[in-house]
Amino acid sequence: MQGFDLSHLVLLLPGLVLAFSVHEYAHARAAVSLGDSTPRLQGRLTLDPMAHLDLIGTLLLLFYGFGWAKPVQIDPRNLRHPRRDMTFIAAAGPLANVIAAFFLGVLLVSGFLRIPFVANVHYVGDIIRYALSINITLAAFNLIPVPPLDGANVLIGLLPENQARAVENLAPYGPLVLFVLVFSGAVRYVLGPFISAVTGVVLVGVEGVARLFGLPF
Repeated sequence: MQGFDLSHLVLLLPGLVLAFSVHEYAHARAAVSLGDSTPRLQGRLTLDPMAHLDLIGTLLLLFYGFGWAKPVQIDPRNLRHPRRDMTFIAAAGPLANVIAAFFLGVLLVSGFLRIPFVANVHYVGDIIRYALSINITLAAFNLIPVPPLDGANVLIGLLPENQARAVENLAPYGPLVLFVLVFSGAVRYVLGPFISAVTGVVLVGVEGVARLFGLPF
C-alpha cells in the first residue's frame, strides 16, 4: 500500500459493506429457499453487515485489495437436488452483486444526485460509483472458476459428472492458485474478461431503464 489515504477508505467502505452483505445474504437466501436451514440457524439470513463481515478479511481488502467475508455454511444433505441446488446457491452471490450494481447505475442516471439535500452532501456520487464498481468486481472475481470461488461451484454443476469430479479434486490447491494469481498480478488479466462481461450486462440494463423513462445516459 502506498501511503494511508483515509478519505479514500471512507469512500470505499460503504461499497464494500454493501457488496459483501448482498453477496453472502444471497447465498443464504438461496440455500434456505432450496431446503437447507443452516444459514437461517446461524443468523446469516439477513442484510446486517455484522453477520457477514470478517474483520481481518475486510481490513485486508481495504488496505491491500484482497480479502473475504464470512462464508455461508451449507449442508448439501438438506438440499432436495444437491448437485443442481449447489450450482444455484453458488451463482446467487455474483448475481446479487450484478443486480446491486444495476440499481446503483439506475440511481446515478435517475437524477437522485440532483435532489437538493443529496446534492449538498459531499462525495455521495463518488460513494455510489465506488459501490457500483466494487459490486461488479466482486461478482467478476467470484466467477473465476478456481475453488473455493463461486465460479468453480457453478462449473462443477454444469460439467458432466466425471469432469466435475476432476474440478472438485483441485479444491485443495485452489487457495494456492488464488494466492499466486493475486500476488503475481496475474488476476488482473484473468479478471478482465469477467469484468467486461458483467459491466456489459449492467450497462445494457441501465441504458434500457434510462431509455424507458427518458433519462440521460
